Amino acid sequence: MVSGVVALMKAHFPGITNDAIRARLESSAFPMEGPDNDGNGVNDYYGHGILNAVGALSPVASQSNVYLRVGVSGNPLMPGEVLVLVQAFVPLDDAPMVNWVMRDAGIGASFKLSPVTGRPGIYIGRFAPGQSGTVTVTVTAMRNGSALPKVSVGYAVVD
Repeated sequence: MVSGVVALMKAHFPGITNDAIRARLESSAFPMEGPDNDGNGVNDYYGHGILNAVGALSPVASQSNVYLRVGVSGNPLMPGEVLVLVQAFVPLDDAPMVNWVMRDAGIGASFKLSPVTGRPGIYIGRFAPGQSGTVTVTVTAMRNGSALPKVSVGYAVVD
């Protein structure tokens, strides 16, 4: 089944790299609890979880914890630009911070998200890595002076 989904991914995203394929498969899988689970959805028995073909082919990747939900997608208006949307389930001290890294290219940056007017707890931002590849987007936030658990999302940037 995984090979079939990979073939669909290569047809849907012709320029996708092997690392980006792996990141999409891992980040879109439905997590399964199992032995030696360290709380991030990955364990020695089930790996990253159940294959999610729809998620792997989706232009959106997301992850969440009890405090934050993070969604990452391509910008439909600006090719190569990445959008980050965060929903906070608790009041935050300030807007969340985003750190993105494209390890293969040795590039990355940090920036603060902007609150969406009229939508409490919703924040948005964007960045342009300048090339295709896999980026890891990590969102951090503070509540009552303490850091909340980070949320990281792997996303494949494809031109």
